[in-house]
Amino acid sequence: MTPSPEPTLDRLRAGDLDGAWTTFIDRYRRLIFAQIRRATTEPDDVMDIFAHVCGRLRENDLARLKTFAFAAAPRASFATWLVAVLRNLIVDWFRSRDGRSRAQPPKSLSPLGRRIYELVFLEHRSHREACELVLLSSGDAGVTPGDCRRALREAQRAALNGAAGTLARPVAVAPIAEWVEVSVDAAAVGEAGEALRIAMQSLDTVSQLAIQLFVVDEMPAADIAKVLGLGNAKTVYNKVYRGLAVVREALASRGIYKGDL
Repeated sequence: MTPSPEPTLDRLRAGDLDGAWTTFIDRYRRLIFAQIRRATTEPDDVMDIFAHVCGRLRENDLARLKTFAFAAAPRASFATWLVAVLRNLIVDWFRSRDGRSRAQPPKSLSPLGRRIYELVFLEHRSHREACELVLLSSGDAGVTPGDCRRALREAQRAALNGAAGTLARPVAVAPIAEWVEVSVDAAAVGEAGEALRIAMQSLDTVSQLAIQLFVVDEMPAADIAKVLGLGNAKTVYNKVYRGLAVVREALASRGIYKGDL
């Protein structure tokens, strides 16, 4: 009999809450810590955020996990859904600790630049997520992807120039540097980031998440296989290397790729 790829969900559906939680923590602990360390590397903060995340996920008899377990037709894999939930819970922790108004974008930025700055550097959103939120916002009617890219470069320059003032722990100014070696010039980073975004979007969701966990978060392939239900480490290596080959070719065609990827 083939084992279920998600025993956590099976136990939730069977009403075994304790067993579901134990299985969940054993299977996804590394993923949780990897997401937390993308926002902060301070040891005390990491453990406090982990406790916060676990507390929120356990409340109301694992209500959040049940939401996915009993969904009629989930639009994403459990691991992909969990990453999105973790990001929101991590942002909640920072807001609870620092308050929403303690840190402010530099006043020299344009209105759109300030909004992007808030999303990326204060709310710890990814560049792609920040642009998508702006484009979906009814208050930003008429804003184009090009406008977002220019605003992102503006916000990056402000952060690189030390304008972050009250920002205690800014996230990485240029996440693209985690994937491919580029110039630290903000404009070049923005262009490379857009090229990478397009290249990554051509991959399936599992491949994108496998690359993030293996390359950026440095999670062992065997653990990634368990998290994503890929069977074994060899399958993870194949997903990552084939995906990176696609990304490398796409970046090279734009004259951006400069080193080993």
